[in-house]
Amino acid sequence: MKTHKIYESLLLVTSEVEAIEKLRKNKEQGYAFRGIEDVYKTFHPLLIKNKVVLKIKTLNRNEVQFQTSRGTLMFKVSLEICYTFISVEDGSELECVVFGDAMDTGDKATGKAYSTAFKSMMFQMFTIPVDDGTDIENDSHEVVGASTQQAQVADAQPTTWLNLRSKDGALTTRGTSALQFIREGGSLAAIKAKYKMNKAEIEELAAEEKKRDEYIKEHGIELEPNNNFANE
Repeated sequence: MKTHKIYESLLLVTSEVEAIEKLRKNKEQGYAFRGIEDVYKTFHPLLIKNKVVLKIKTLNRNEVQFQTSRGTLMFKVSLEICYTFISVEDGSELECVVFGDAMDTGDKATGKAYSTAFKSMMFQMFTIPVDDGTDIENDSHEVVGASTQQAQVADAQPTTWLNLRSKDGALTTRGTSALQFIREGGSLAAIKAKYKMNKAEIEELAAEEKKRDEYIKEHGIELEPNNNFANE
């Protein structure tokens, strides 16, 4: 039985692709990552060499808008995309359907979602090897983030209590702002530099920060931290 040329071409790309190191770094959360430019640079010559073109079709797009603690809009865009690899030699094809999510306070959420989907698809499609030994899954974000950020605010001596929740357990206005600050990319260390907190408050905000970092890691998004709360 004759094998479609696209399978042979994609196998050759897979055999030739080398590890893509994490050469970029998120300044706020401190983790290393691979940018979309790194993926393009790696695969552009390999696809040309093996006579493969890529067709892209957006199947679904969903956008959700919500207001941040600053009163500005945050946009979350979710995309369902079909990528089709086509052999220029015999016209055979192979389709891949993936999803991409991203958030942004400006007009970049859609672009980020496309980047997330493309990187996810290429890494899974070609089982790209990793040789830098510094995958974010192996790191303890709480320890690394705290040591870096605490050093920056070591001289801070807050005198005002945060009062995250009222006596009945409801979030206070300041508590709501603090949680939103964390969700938008702010750090617990920055809040601790401004307010005194008890153990329960620290644990609750630390858990929110961890959940946010895990979401960022899973979806490959980038946030632009809101520093207004910490600078009030």
